Amino acid sequence: MKKNSRWFVIFLAVSLILATFAGCGGQEPAEPEQEGSETPAEVQAVMDKVTDLAVGYAAQLDGEFGDQHVALMDSGIARDFEGYDAMKATLDGFREECGAYYVYCLIDVDPEDGFFDITVDGSVEPDDWLNQYETEAQFVAAMEGTPTPAPSAWDNDVDDPVWSSFAPIHDSKGNVVAILGIDYPAPEILDFPEWNRDSEEFQGE
Repeated sequence: MKKNSRWFVIFLAVSLILATFAGCGGQEPAEPEQEGSETPAEVQAVMDKVTDLAVGYAAQLDGEFGDQHVALMDSGIARDFEGYDAMKATLDGFREECGAYYVYCLIDVDPEDGFFDITVDGSVEPDDWLNQYETEAQFVAAMEGTPTPAPSAWDNDVDDPVWSSFAPIHDSKGNVVAILGIDYPAPEILDFPEWNRDSEEFQGE
């Protein structure tokens, strides 16, 4: 999602993905597939790996970090918020630990504008505060409590496919207050260009 790649809005996929949710409370990650095709085992393994990372790290942010995120947004002072540097350092640590390209928090500031917005950005070169990304089904699903991978990879650079996944972050009361995004290198997708939305062989929508 970050930097050199912006996905198209997947409004038609929202209802399909939301319909696959298993139960309530985000217990089972959603696993979107390209219409009319089965997911190759190697591709599914990538999706599962990145989603597991998102779920595991988001769980570490539940509670205190979630409360801090609420305070950050309520403060109105953006990255001048006293606790922001520590929050970013936490995400930086996740990125360095797992080898992800980007680890960041998103919220939906205005549900009517068709965008989600970057808040805490654990990147070497962070996006601007509240930088906007077009709303996608996986953002919506994660914000509603279900960890969800993107339906396809994207290119961070030439021949450098990346897969992204998203998981909810909760405050100490159990409310979803943001989502955690993980953009992870997926060289396996070089063998499956039809699963890379930036490839000429892409077969999705």
